[in-house]
Amino acid sequence: MTYRLLIVFLIIPIIGHSQNDFAVGVGYDWSQLEQKDKDLIKQSSDKYLRKLVANDVEGFWELCHPDFKRVTPLSSFKEMGKIISEMIPTMEMIEFIDAKRVVYKTTPKSSLFSTGGSIDKSNPTYLQFYTIEGIIDQSISLYKVKVKPLSRVIALKLGLEENEFMLTRFDINTCAIDDKDADYYLNIAREWENNNSQFSRFVALNMAYRLSYLGQGTSTSTMIDLTKSIQELQKDSVLITEIKKWSVNDSIYDIINTDLIETKSDITPNIIYLSKVPLGEESTKNEVKILFKYFSEKYPDLVNEFKKFVFTAYEEYPVLPTKQYKMYRVVMDVDELE
Repeated sequence: MTYRLLIVFLIIPIIGHSQNDFAVGVGYDWSQLEQKDKDLIKQSSDKYLRKLVANDVEGFWELCHPDFKRVTPLSSFKEMGKIISEMIPTMEMIEFIDAKRVVYKTTPKSSLFSTGGSIDKSNPTYLQFYTIEGIIDQSISLYKVKVKPLSRVIALKLGLEENEFMLTRFDINTCAIDDKDADYYLNIAREWENNNSQFSRFVALNMAYRLSYLGQGTSTSTMIDLTKSIQELQKDSVLITEIKKWSVNDSIYDIINTDLIETKSDITPNIIYLSKVPLGEESTKNEVKILFKYFSEKYPDLVNEFKKFVFTAYEEYPVLPTKQYKMYRVVMDVDELE
């Protein structure tokens, strides 16, 4: 198992400004755009997607905006471009979701937030996204790649240059696992809240956030609500106790963190802990079996939902980001429970 370490009402366009440079812009939702503008955005977006489907990584890069090329040289983009291309098998698997546009009155001198036309965060089409400096006319288009087991959402940020939208940023993120999306895990989180299972709820909320993530500087109303819910839950005394210390067979285990690891076929909860034995295949596997048995008895609903869990053992706290720490990773499946 190979792991790669790694969220409509018609409203009139809004006017906004930045306190930094006072750039004024008019934001548009998709439904507010004229057909010629819709065609321009979709034609440009499709052009980039077709390059990726054709595995033409260099051709994709050549079409991008100069700002993209400056920040992401071809030499560093080639490997990532190939990985992205493998995630998009055919154009038939790609479905348009939505797009927004903002037109500034003067050239923005810094990165700014735009929301399209809607400023109502309860609106399901609400989308907050960063635009970049130096470009008056910018847009973001969203597409879904319907592939199993992992469906993905693509966010293309574009800047208009000489009547053509050119790519300034590209993001692709998993949005569903076998059709289980952010809403699915939100519903589970609500069920587990009613069962007073704070740790299980914490994992479900983080999974919902992971599946609603669209990239840096891009937020939906769901992501904003999830961020608030997770931040509030992290202050809960019960969760703090559950998430930091496990009392197993008269031993106290320090839990360093709980996060998520994405593979080519799944997103798996990862429990990072401080080991009490020398790290190694046999010693760590035996220790993890004990921890997983405790874990499955305490959180049966969580274990039955996710089936697989990763346990990452460290011999000491990984405090310094620049230091290489010895660790050992074990994957446990619910079927392995004795």
